[in-house]
Amino acid sequence: TKAGIPRAFDDFLDRPTYVFLRGDESQPEKSHPLRPATPAVLGGAAVHIAPIPLPLAASCPDKRPFIINEARAEADRAVAQAKAAVEARKDPEVARAALAVAEARRTALHAVLEAEQLEDEGAKASGSASWAEAARAAAAAQRTLALAEARSAVLLAERDTARAETTHKELMTADSGRKDAGAKDRLAKAAAALVAARSRQAAAAKQLAQAQAAAKQPPTTAYTPRPMEFPRAKTTYRDTPSNAPYAKISTGRRLALARWIVDRRNPLAARVTVNHVWARHFGEPLVNAMSDFGLRTARPELAELLDWLAVEFMESGWSLKHLHRLIAGSQAYRMRSWSTRADEPNVTIDPDNRSVWRMNPRRMEGEVIRDALLALAGRLDGTMGGPDLPIASAETGTRRTLYYRVARDERIPLLTMFDAPNVEECYRRPETIVPQQALAMTNSGMVLSRSAEIAAAIDREVGGAPAMRSRFVVSAFERILGRLPGGAELSECEAALAQLAADGTRPGQTPEARARSALVHVLLNHNDFITIR
Repeated sequence: TKAGIPRAFDDFLDRPTYVFLRGDESQPEKSHPLRPATPAVLGGAAVHIAPIPLPLAASCPDKRPFIINEARAEADRAVAQAKAAVEARKDPEVARAALAVAEARRTALHAVLEAEQLEDEGAKASGSASWAEAARAAAAAQRTLALAEARSAVLLAERDTARAETTHKELMTADSGRKDAGAKDRLAKAAAALVAARSRQAAAAKQLAQAQAAAKQPPTTAYTPRPMEFPRAKTTYRDTPSNAPYAKISTGRRLALARWIVDRRNPLAARVTVNHVWARHFGEPLVNAMSDFGLRTARPELAELLDWLAVEFMESGWSLKHLHRLIAGSQAYRMRSWSTRADEPNVTIDPDNRSVWRMNPRRMEGEVIRDALLALAGRLDGTMGGPDLPIASAETGTRRTLYYRVARDERIPLLTMFDAPNVEECYRRPETIVPQQALAMTNSGMVLSRSAEIAAAIDREVGGAPAMRSRFVVSAFERILGRLPGGAELSECEAALAQLAADGTRPGQTPEARARSALVHVLLNHNDFITIR
């Protein structure tokens, strides 16, 4: 609910499905309800549909581990905050009472979660003594919590009543004999506040008496379960949102569809997956129309290879790891990405490299370029998971680019130059070469900042003295371009460092540091940095 992520849930299991006239949802064709089946155009294979029990995390989302972990963490935070408040507040007695409540609430939560887990595992239904013991512990912890909450409420109510009495008494003294409207109004409000405070104090005293009486009762297994949420959006068939529990039994239609998709008699899913994986490794897919495997799509030149990989993929248990290893270990994948022979006959026979006689050189994706800049500087944050991050923080942020928001009007400026992903297209990205890309790598504040950090990281390894310039150049080439410098390149770079260091400095940088940062900036603009070979 917090993240606004929709999830499928089983509801209205007996509702019929209709075709909408001309696609208009307000005009369903109710005379011919649709029966669950596979489309005839895709073979019309018979599917077996049978109701199935749903896992607990589906029928009751609050039982999912991450939600339980969040509840535990929140209870721990509340205790830590309450501890920090003791002696730090004007009224330490109130702070200690609040700490007692936070600790009792955490204890009760842990006890309830333990009893809940045993119940979900069937211990309650089987009459297990372990569940009864856990349930009694949960009930006892909840009684202790109620007692701590009541004592805290009484203490707060007493403080409120004392303040209200003091205020009322002071006004009675200060405004005695005055008959103006303002004085009467202040006194009336103070009197009302005093009545309300005394009422709350009486209610708190009653609450405490009830909690004390309950604490003296014999232990039972009747603990109060956690409140569960079953959020639903407003739908066509329901005028108001509902919080009723989700169904525990599914129609089985989604499972039947999933089984049909991966059926050996339907190789489409395997072929499409293989085509995508191949394209990610080689830069070019086996089937050029990645989003359309229909009858109008031309038969691929390497159709036998596509089918062989699809069968291998299915027989491996649909293991993507196996598929990646198979492709990456192939001779085709390990071919050079360019030919050093001027008389190479394959250039004439297959200039487009459709038979994969060499590897296709390709440009890094925009996300990889940004991540590489951070990784070279030793600043890439490898933390996994979490919500999407705002684009505004990408310039100085260190998380992997994968985690920054991508929307129609929200894109990282550097990435827009390097064919950033389109929110409306998930099949294939274009790979363009335009002058703006060179300008972006030259002028981007992100690239300039990373240049200085990368140079500093190399300095820490090879030393920052002018005598170490040769080692600096070699290390920079290895880190940034993945190769050693040639003789001429080494000489030119050393001469450039000497000239740049003699040209002056910038605030916060020594002449040597400025020169090395500039050289790194040049190498980041080298074609070999953004090209995968």
